Amino acid sequence: MGALSADCAEIKWSPVGSIWRRSTPPLRPTDGPLFLFSTDATPHSPLSSALAFGPMDNFTVFYSACGAVPSAGNSAGFGAVFQPDGTGGTPPGNALPLSTILMARPGLKRAIVAWGAAMRRAYGTRKLRGVGSRALSYWSDNAAGYSFWSVPRELDTWGQPEAIFSALYQGYAALKIPVVQWEVDSNMIPGLPSPWFGGWCWRDWRHFNTTLYPSGGNLSSSTLGGAPMAYYVSAFCQDNVHAGEGFRYFNFSQPFPAAVVHPDDAYNFYTSILAPAAQHWNMQHFFTDFLCLRGPRLARAMADAKSDYYAPSAAWLSGMTRAATDLGMETQYCMACAHQAMQSLAFPGVTNARVNGDGGLDLGDLPYSTTMAAAVGLGWSKDNLRLRVFEPGVTEIQTILAALSLGPVGLSDELVGYPAPLKQEEPPPPVLTNTTLAMSTCTSNGTLLQPSFPLTPVEDLLSGGAGSGAVLDPRAGQVWGTFTNVEGGVGPWFTAVGFSVGGGKTPPPQYPPYPLLPRHFTVLMDWDWKGCTPPTNPPDLLR
Repeated sequence: MGALSADCAEIKWSPVGSIWRRSTPPLRPTDGPLFLFSTDATPHSPLSSALAFGPMDNFTVFYSACGAVPSAGNSAGFGAVFQPDGTGGTPPGNALPLSTILMARPGLKRAIVAWGAAMRRAYGTRKLRGVGSRALSYWSDNAAGYSFWSVPRELDTWGQPEAIFSALYQGYAALKIPVVQWEVDSNMIPGLPSPWFGGWCWRDWRHFNTTLYPSGGNLSSSTLGGAPMAYYVSAFCQDNVHAGEGFRYFNFSQPFPAAVVHPDDAYNFYTSILAPAAQHWNMQHFFTDFLCLRGPRLARAMADAKSDYYAPSAAWLSGMTRAATDLGMETQYCMACAHQAMQSLAFPGVTNARVNGDGGLDLGDLPYSTTMAAAVGLGWSKDNLRLRVFEPGVTEIQTILAALSLGPVGLSDELVGYPAPLKQEEPPPPVLTNTTLAMSTCTSNGTLLQPSFPLTPVEDLLSGGAGSGAVLDPRAGQVWGTFTNVEGGVGPWFTAVGFSVGGGKTPPPQYPPYPLLPRHFTVLMDWDWKGCTPPTNPPDLLR
């Protein structure tokens, strides 16, 4: 195989915005896998040599490292680094099972897909995909039409929130758009203001502000026709009432004041708040955010308190996730570290992860994060889908990406007349949406029309062509692909999508022709002496 790139090209999932980027840092550890590839490809031999290397367990303390090796001249070096994220404690009995994986494949994309397949096999990964990732939904997350997150002190800016949800429900029904699940992220009494965090924290997660939500939180039966619900659960205030219920917390002040429950109490605490929500609010989808800030901050806070605890952030995430799964909820991870995405291999209830910034419009940041999410068995969420507020071309691309992501397709339209406050005494206004685009994503009962593997970029977009001359720029033109297996042995059917990051700008940017070849799709599957074997890669996502 050809020599690896001397700068030790690294692909990393960044904590802020959950963006997975390529970079060329000096020798240092990263909490995700390393993918190293050569630049010796030619137009006649377009696939470069690639290596995948990383930990197979203990993801919060066992890291990959990469960089130039001085004694080897211009060669790249890589290895494993043990960095406990607590105080340096070891597991009970001083046993430290640390395993690594090293794989070589022709082509960066195939190396990533094969690495993911091996990791999923090692963990027996199967995803319990629920209604949130299999049916059309409505989301009110940040940058949505009704982004309550952006107005924490004035949640009635656009009118009473419960009345808004009621009007949206009636508006979609009138258009025969089958919104099945609804997401609410304003079910809190805001805490103290923060220059970065906007004042969002929960003092008492079990109780709604009844002025804003007269139903007391039971929107499902009172307002939304018994629909399944997704609720947002992020940081808790340092003076939250749950501390008085016997749950222990660790506080931190940067980058925002918050409290994170002790790892030993995480399962019982999250069970105590999610079980009533499942019973009384029909909560079926657990949306948890700022994971890459809360987990590592918890570890540092415990270290500062001289707590002898091995891998506290992993134990905290496990307790929280298992509590939701045991209650029958599926989970979305948002702003997760790479090690948290890999930890989800062991959690059947974690079905999808956010891979883009709020609103999902930054297409240049999607290629690497979507590829890693798909590799570890996760559908990906590009965030909200607004269908009538952008210039032509932008909304169509956003709809295609959401529909083929194997994550939620979360409409986030506003009512006609927005942003003027909704007047409850008048008949509700219609929804400002695009019925044709909405219905292109699903059947008449709201079931999403999805492939067998999440849509991900082709090899050349990830590697920059690696010497083949077929260069794609993530900030300009992009080409993505996926496949679909149909029960009964039909297929696989391949789907390709090409688009300009500039969306509908006029005049459109001019790019040279890009040849779409079989090699762009064959890398989605492992090939052995028996032929094509898709079970080594998801379709198991659909189970």
